[in-house]
Amino acid sequence: MPQSKAITPPSPPRPEQRAATAPRADAVSSFGSIGADVDSSRSLLRQASVDDDAVAPATKYGDESIGAAFRSRVGWLGLFLVGLWAAAFVIDAFEHTLQRNVELAHFVPLIIGQGGNAGSQAVSSVIRALAGKEIDARSQSTRAAVLGKEAAVGALCGAVLGIFVLAVGVACRIVSFNVGVVVAISLPLVSLWANFLGAVLPLLAASLDANPALTSAPLMTTIIDSSGLLIYFYVAHFYLRFQNHRVDHHHLPHGHHAGHVWNTTL
Repeated sequence: MPQSKAITPPSPPRPEQRAATAPRADAVSSFGSIGADVDSSRSLLRQASVDDDAVAPATKYGDESIGAAFRSRVGWLGLFLVGLWAAAFVIDAFEHTLQRNVELAHFVPLIIGQGGNAGSQAVSSVIRALAGKEIDARSQSTRAAVLGKEAAVGALCGAVLGIFVLAVGVACRIVSFNVGVVVAISLPLVSLWANFLGAVLPLLAASLDANPALTSAPLMTTIIDSSGLLIYFYVAHFYLRFQNHRVDHHHLPHGHHAGHVWNTTL
């Protein structure tokens, strides 16, 4: 008969073997937790994508018909047209100021264009920040910080450009010194106001769940065209009036003194 071999039970692992297998178990556990974290992150990304789809407009640009685009835009354009028309009434209101200082008309396109350019930069910056979730349109502290930043940037840019216009205009004899000073004062004010509008309009549209890209830039330009001219003409009115009063005040005492001397000699 064949002899049966004795079956020996497996020996328990030695301490060094247990120590060697422990890091492997920890690594497997770590990889398992990492996999769980990845699955959780993917779930959050899918949820964020769903949330973004809910915020996105119901009709995409490619699916929007010509008639729908016309209906969504023509009303705003009509409103903007009325606002642009107001700029003509502003010019009519200051017709006498322009007649006395024809040089002011030379800078009307510059004032309007600079206000529109500055405001458009602010609109683009704020809309980009809103799209990237960098700012919260419903946070009061965030709105105040954005408005203060854009207004300060507009004032600084306008001041630099105003000084440049004054220096070049006077050096090249394009314009008189007083009118150059009017432009140098007006540009920072107009740029400050344009940047303020360029920041507040997208924030207001976003807080009302409206599309800031559709209305902010045209509305800002419409307001700036008329209000920027008001700023420009009021600065010209008060500054030139002050200069004329100063010139008259400088010459009156001399004439009065000469008359007094003439009467004394008589």
